[in-house]
Amino acid sequence: MTTHDIAGALAACDRIALLDTCIVADGAPATVAGDTATWARTFGVGADSAFLRVLETVR
Repeated sequence: MTTHDIAGALAACDRIALLDTCIVADGAPATVAGDTATWARTFGVGADSAFLRVLETVR
């Protein structure tokens, strides 16, 4: 699945791959969501981003 609904994908899938021209994170949704530094770097957001707060709801 390819989607922009990150929270939905993390809830529905049993494995997640985060891509940024290559695989930068891969594994169980809770594990991948917990790697907020990788998400912040991939999406260019700060540590206080609302986007990262959404990931916290999945862990």
